[in-house]
Amino acid sequence: MFTYKLQSRDRRGNYSTVKSKNVECFSLAVAEKAMALAKQHGLYTSFYVKDEPVPDGWSSKELPFSIQIWLDQAVTEEEALNELNELDLGALPF
Repeated sequence: MFTYKLQSRDRRGNYSTVKSKNVECFSLAVAEKAMALAKQHGLYTSFYVKDEPVPDGWSSKELPFSIQIWLDQAVTEEEALNELNELDLGALPF
């Protein structure tokens, strides 16, 4: 079984689930869509598998009832600097 969660985070760092769904088995298409929607709406993602192997290219942490997984996204220094340079600090609430 594969579970995705879209979550919001409050100012204290507490997460609350906005949407959660179980699908029969791991789906890269579902994971990629969840990550894209999270980025678009300022949300966070959590992914879990149960009774199936960790997908290739994903890291994991074993939990009591499932395995949390995440995609290691390597970012080059150039990509990181480009994103930081594009950040509009005037739009931030502080």
